[in-house]
Amino acid sequence: MEGSILAGGEGRRMRAITAHLAKPLLYLPGGTLLEHQLALLSRQRLGRICVVTRHKGRQIQRAVRGVSGLTTLRQEPPHTLLGAIATALGSAREPCIVLHGDNYFSHRLEYLAEAVHEHFLDQRCQALFATDPKLAQEDSAEILSASGCYVLSPELLPVVRELIESDQLSSLTRALLDEGVGVRRVPLRGWRQNINEAADLLATNRRILEDWPGTFHLPGAEAGCRRQGSSFGAEGPVWVSPQAVVVDSSLGSFTTVGSGATVRGSNLVEVIVFPRAEVVNQELSRSLVLPGPEGCLVLSADGDIGRDDEGYP
Repeated sequence: MEGSILAGGEGRRMRAITAHLAKPLLYLPGGTLLEHQLALLSRQRLGRICVVTRHKGRQIQRAVRGVSGLTTLRQEPPHTLLGAIATALGSAREPCIVLHGDNYFSHRLEYLAEAVHEHFLDQRCQALFATDPKLAQEDSAEILSASGCYVLSPELLPVVRELIESDQLSSLTRALLDEGVGVRRVPLRGWRQNINEAADLLATNRRILEDWPGTFHLPGAEAGCRRQGSSFGAEGPVWVSPQAVVVDSSLGSFTTVGSGATVRGSNLVEVIVFPRAEVVNQELSRSLVLPGPEGCLVLSADGDIGRDDEGYP
C-alpha cells in the first residue's frame, strides 16, 4: 500500500493567509496540518508516501525536506482535484491512501489499512471511502464524496483521467458507481475537519484541546498541553510549545503558541500564534497570528486583517 497527500490547493477562502503560506502548513497544537498527516501515514507500512504540490510548492518542499521515504510530485494542469488525484495515481503501483491536505483527522488510520487488506484482496474492491457514520447509510455518490480520506487502486487511473477537468470528488464517486466498480464505504473513526476558513482552524484547535486524550498527536506534543489553572492564567486548556516565550501575558482558553513564537504584554483568548510569530502589547481573541518579514499578520475569525506594523504584508 502507498500514501499520498494532496497539498496543492490555493485555499482561496483564506487568501489573506494563503497568499503567504501554503494551506497544509496551517498550525495546530504540536505541528502543521501536513506534519499531522505525515505522522498518520508513517504509522502504516507503506511502500511510498508522496505529496502532490502546486500552490506554494517550494514551501511544501522545504517543509518535507529530509523526511525519509517521501517524494514530492508537481501537479501539472489542469489544476483541479481530479488532476491532483491523477498525479498521485500516475506513479502508484499499489492501492493508495489519499488524504486531502486541508483536512485534520483525529484518529489513527490503522482501521483503514485493515479494511484495505480485507476488501482489496479479493480484487473486487478498487475504492474505499472513509465517511462520517452519521450520514445516510446508502452508498450514493454524494455520501461517498463527503470524505477527505480514501483508498484508490492505481487501476482506476483511466477513470480519473477521463474526469480530470472536474474539481469535485463526487464526479469520481458517481462514475465509479455508474460503471459498477467495486466500492466500499468505511465508517470514519474519530472526527475530521475540512479547513476552509480561519474559523475552521480555530474550531479544530478548540476541539483538539477540549478532547486532548482522545485525539492523535505528534510525538512530543504532550509537553505543550496545559490544563485549567496553568501558570498562564487560563480558564481552560491551552497549548504552548516548550520553545515559545510568554512574558507578562495572559493566555485565555483555547490559545495555542507555536515553537519559536514570542508573546509579551498581551492578552490572548482562543488565538493561534504560529511558530516564530511575535505578539507584543496586543489584545486578541479568535484570531490567527502569522510571522512576517516586518511584524506579523493578524487574521480574525470574521476575516478582518490587522497588522502590528504598517509595512506588512
